[in-house]
Amino acid sequence: MIDDLFSSLFYSPYIKNYQTDNSSLVLEVYCKNKRCGYINFTNERLISIISFGIRSFKGNANREAVYLHYNDQKLFIVNKATSKTIFKIKCSEEVFRSIKAKLNTLKYTFPDKRNNH
Repeated sequence: MIDDLFSSLFYSPYIKNYQTDNSSLVLEVYCKNKRCGYINFTNERLISIISFGIRSFKGNANREAVYLHYNDQKLFIVNKATSKTIFKIKCSEEVFRSIKAKLNTLKYTFPDKRNNH
């Protein structure tokens, strides 16, 4: 399962911060204090590339096909049609709230079916 990709005995990747411009939001993913990838919300796509140790993940989805969910210090990217988690990653609540606020200012519509945060 892809969820297992982001768990390890010794370390896990996490969202440390983000960068933005007028049309996209890039979440910077770190592992052991070193940048190991990104999650990019563009006008039409959600693109992610994360690599740490011997594990890696690449994703490319229509942004309207997913929604965000936050629980237990983790950001979940969820398939809207199936409600199955595509992947989850560590993220502080403060960073998650900033991400949601920025996506709202960019007029992104990521419905959160569970109405969290």
